[in-house]
Amino acid sequence: MQNVDRYAANPDVLVEKLNRRTAQIYDEAPETAAALDMVGQRAVMFLSSKLPRKESMPGMLKRPYQPSNLEMAKFKRYVGVVEDPLSAVKNLE
Repeated sequence: MQNVDRYAANPDVLVEKLNRRTAQIYDEAPETAAALDMVGQRAVMFLSSKLPRKESMPGMLKRPYQPSNLEMAKFKRYVGVVEDPLSAVKNLE
């Protein structure tokens, strides 16, 4: 979860990491490498939007937020679908 927040907050770090991962195929398939980079960026932005977060109220003490088991299970399902999109279709059956 921390990596998702870190990459969402600093897209340049994410782009650099994705570029390193696709560097080997860039010379032979630059459009494919660029598409993979874009999918990776969209995946991080999507997961960042689904991260369990606590609504903070003014004047409240800032404590590290510990998501509930239900929130974590839901987020893990999102991660699972990002990692294996066909799993969403399999779960419909």
